[in-house]
Amino acid sequence: PSPSPSPSPSPSPSPSPSPSPHTSYDAKGRVKLAGCYHNGLGVAADVDRAIDLLEEGIRRGEPESFGDFGVMCANGCGRVPRDLARAREFCGKAVEMGFEGAKAPLAWIEAELLRSGSV
Repeated sequence: PSPSPSPSPSPSPSPSPSPSPHTSYDAKGRVKLAGCYHNGLGVAADVDRAIDLLEEGIRRGEPESFGDFGVMCANGCGRVPRDLARAREFCGKAVEMGFEGAKAPLAWIEAELLRSGSV
């Protein structure tokens, strides 16, 4: 059997996010900056910008971006609809890539899927 494709982020409103001075940040910096935009910490809240940063990290193969995007899928956030199956894919990929921080959200997502009978 062929390997399953990597989960892909939600479609962006435009084919690719607009260039930003933040594109050279490392993975941890990108995830932290996404959190700042998501929560309005030190910058004006901009959920779409937070999603764009995480999608950029996913394209670059950054485990933390997969994990944080999975949490967004689990909760539904901005243009990312609530989708527990998709959340499981992203958090699962983050764990496979070695991001320990995605283990707890993945366990919660699995429990929610079991509780809802969606497994």
